[in-house]
Amino acid sequence: MSLRECILTAFSGECTAELLIKKLPEIVYKINSDGTIIYVNEAVKIIGFEPAELCGQNISYLIHPDDFREHYSKNILPLLAGKQTGYSNAPKLIDERRNIERCTRNLMVRLLVKNNNNNSRHSDSIRYARLIACGEHGKTGYAGTIGVIVDITEDVRERKHLLELSVQDELTGLFNRRGFYTLSENRLQLEKRNRHSCFVMFFDLDNVKKTNDTLGHQAGDELLRAFADILKKTFRTPDIIGRMGGDEFAVFPVEASVDSSPLILARIDENIKNHNKNRTGLPLSASCGCAFFSPEAPETLDNLLKTADINMYAEKNNKKLTIQG
Repeated sequence: MSLRECILTAFSGECTAELLIKKLPEIVYKINSDGTIIYVNEAVKIIGFEPAELCGQNISYLIHPDDFREHYSKNILPLLAGKQTGYSNAPKLIDERRNIERCTRNLMVRLLVKNNNNNSRHSDSIRYARLIACGEHGKTGYAGTIGVIVDITEDVRERKHLLELSVQDELTGLFNRRGFYTLSENRLQLEKRNRHSCFVMFFDLDNVKKTNDTLGHQAGDELLRAFADILKKTFRTPDIIGRMGGDEFAVFPVEASVDSSPLILARIDENIKNHNKNRTGLPLSASCGCAFFSPEAPETLDNLLKTADINMYAEKNNKKLTIQG
């Protein structure tokens, strides 16, 4: 039953408040002062459970362990030597004693989905949710917490997809210019704070224009994808690899010694040679320039890339002179 249908049914007088809560599409729960679930409505079926399975369980049974630790150990009981430590306004999963005006609102959590194969919770299968919780008080004081959990999984996945589109190059699957700059700027600031040296590499494919003119743009795209695959093969997962536009690529090797650049270039050359074996058409070829960051004379990312670009074109010109000579 949708929320609209529930409201219309309630106003028609055809159901009680208890039945309305039971049929709401959002998860409604009630826990006692120890965090034990004493009521949960049928909406928990979205994560594979029946209400009867959860009554008697701690609320932590539903929440991803990382989220529970964050909002329980750190925020929910923020006491040190019996004194409040500054988290009085923090969101809470358990022990939320505040009234509806000051309660926890829109706390993002991940819900564990039941694995029906063995009736266990499955931490790899999750739903994203927003949580609202407020305290319930009786004659003897705090009695527990009442909460509503709203499933927002599809919204989160859509936002994640749009974010990936905004920072990912569609042709190669690498970061696009925006993605490369965003991650590299953050990394460079970290290296600067830690006073570490680092370097960036700038690549330009040598034969893409000629390939486009003689064999067509599809063949040129194949060269771009092939070089992207070579970069993925050469570098490690943490390294930041981006297609900067056209036939230009850049790499920010993470936690790599500046002395390792010749070895990296040798690996790229070897991988290019292996790619070109037994292939027809124009061979894949790339020119590269490097620029080095020193904490003693820090440069911006823009300046590093400009220097690497200049060095790349110097190598490209040297290749032409060698061929002509």
